[in-house]
Amino acid sequence: MDWVDIATDLPGKTFHAAMALWWLHGLSKGAPVRFTSTAYKRFKLDRGTAAAGLARLEGAGLVRVSRQPGRCPVVTILPVPESGEVAAGGDFDNKPA
Repeated sequence: MDWVDIATDLPGKTFHAAMALWWLHGLSKGAPVRFTSTAYKRFKLDRGTAAAGLARLEGAGLVRVSRQPGRCPVVTILPVPESGEVAAGGDFDNKPA
């Protein structure tokens, strides 16, 4: 629940993006997942909102993202960061969308 608590404190529709990732994570049995348009649309996100949420989750240390031009990002859900690793309320607005 700590992971969820951190995600709910992030701005915008970040929590929607988080739930889309957990849905994919469950379908993949824990393997890294491709964050596809099918997934984010299912959770009522558009491309920009999904990308912003993903960047915020990454900035909070909750996910690791591998990006390649022209490809869907591949996301690994990480354990909750140890206290002090990520500043609570970090600067999420300067992350790429």
